[in-house]
Amino acid sequence: MSSSSPNPALANMQDIQLPADIGWWPLAPGIWAVAIISLLLILFASIWLIKVLRQRRQQRAAAKEALVLLDQLDSDDPQLPVILSALLKRTAISYGQRQDVAGLTDDNWYHYLDQVLPEAERGQFANLLQHRYRRPGATIDGRQLLQLTRSWLQHAPQHFGKKAQTRNDIKEAAC
Repeated sequence: MSSSSPNPALANMQDIQLPADIGWWPLAPGIWAVAIISLLLILFASIWLIKVLRQRRQQRAAAKEALVLLDQLDSDDPQLPVILSALLKRTAISYGQRQDVAGLTDDNWYHYLDQVLPEAERGQFANLLQHRYRRPGATIDGRQLLQLTRSWLQHAPQHFGKKAQTRNDIKEAAC
């Protein structure tokens, strides 16, 4: 046999046909699942962020309103302790603590107020607000009470912001 003659079986063969390229559409089920979960996470994160921002805006508005009202008060007003106690309670409730704050009275209320203040100013609310229902003619240091209330209103946003963050950390740790 000569090597120059072509093989008749090879003469009838055709070139190899490659299959069509695999397209990217339709997507695999795993990719659909990842996409849906991602969209849901983005949706829930957006709703949570909107809720937090709205709550903080309301808290800042309540604190600003309380400071404006505080500026309008007279330190010689005989009803000053009653007015300031009500103002502080309204503001504390606006920070989302209604169930914790609404029923507080006397020592429990003073202790709650003291938690917000820096260490140097703690313990003064009890002395100043105990005289809410005093007899006419008794004196109270209205300026000191106004200053202490102003300090509370200025420190409350940071205090309640940390408290909310701590609650979120506890919830995440529990999961």
